[in-house]
Amino acid sequence: MGVGDAENDHAFLGICECSVAVANALAPLKEHADMVTAASNGLGVEEIIGKLLADDLASLTSEVKRHNIFLGRTPDGKDLGFAPYDSRMIVAGPSGGGKSTIVTAMLERLIESQYQVCVLDPEGDYDDFDMCVALGGSDRVPAVSEIMKLLKNGRESISVNLLGLPLTDRPAYFVSLLPRFFPR
Repeated sequence: MGVGDAENDHAFLGICECSVAVANALAPLKEHADMVTAASNGLGVEEIIGKLLADDLASLTSEVKRHNIFLGRTPDGKDLGFAPYDSRMIVAGPSGGGKSTIVTAMLERLIESQYQVCVLDPEGDYDDFDMCVALGGSDRVPAVSEIMKLLKNGRESISVNLLGLPLTDRPAYFVSLLPRFFPR
């Protein structure tokens, strides 16, 4: 999130997930901001900090659509997509049902939009996906620390091939990995 009020803030606010203009900001900045505060100057900043503390900006999710990842159109012509900063997805279905094709399209769009992704790949479908660094395989299970090291640098998207991990060991592996993605 970024907050601004003048011409010099355009570029800065353009790269923020949520751009906010205070009430007394210049009109062109307010036109391009995701949200305009009711208050001016520092009081406007206090207003947005209050929203941030109250609900981590969840109340603004429906207003901030500029970074949504486009998937297609509904039969009635409306855009269909998802917010990359507040979405978690599980894609499930039968073998051969098109899961990998759908996920690959979503991954491409996320990475092209400069988001980092981590695919937990139980079947090795993403080993050759050139937009991700592939970890693991039928002969090796990647260590949780190896995964986290790549993710923490913020530059690499990764796919974690779990073929080397017996099905019976996967729940324990996930229990050790998933809390690292979503720390409290």
